[in-house]
Amino acid sequence: MFTAQSSLTRLAAVVALTMGLAACATTEPGPPPPPVPTGPVAAGATVLGNTDFNIDDGHGSCSGLSVALMADSPRFRRRAEALYGSLVHASQPVAVVKARSAALGPEDATAPVQTAQCNARGEFILNGVPGGSYFLIAHVWIIRPGQGRTDHVILQRVSLHDGQTKDVRLIP
Repeated sequence: MFTAQSSLTRLAAVVALTMGLAACATTEPGPPPPPVPTGPVAAGATVLGNTDFNIDDGHGSCSGLSVALMADSPRFRRRAEALYGSLVHASQPVAVVKARSAALGPEDATAPVQTAQCNARGEFILNGVPGGSYFLIAHVWIIRPGQGRTDHVILQRVSLHDGQTKDVRLIP
């Protein structure tokens, strides 16, 4: 049986619930989310290189040595072909490259764009490289049982785009 008091109690409960829900719905919204960037993600490219390799019965790496990144220009292309015999990929003994370089004479326009030291695992990183065509030149050592250590130079052509991360493995 319904009484006036029970009806008023129910009505008061409904009003309180409605007011509580209304209070939740009228809270102020938070600040808007930050704008999404529309510009380039990164300036330049990154080269992640590795020169640790096994060859025949030996092992090689650029560990403790360096890598140079050279711009692909007509002048450097002529010199690279004369020194290494290829504009795509080459491996030559350091003594051969030095002898060819001495015969060509000094070249002023061959400063590297960047250089990097190879770590103990034969890895190197070049950051912030502008997009374009380049030559990677790595000084590596090769140790073969019974022959000892020989030093070589590896040349590898690479093309890079701004924002790109490129894995490069330099092997003879």
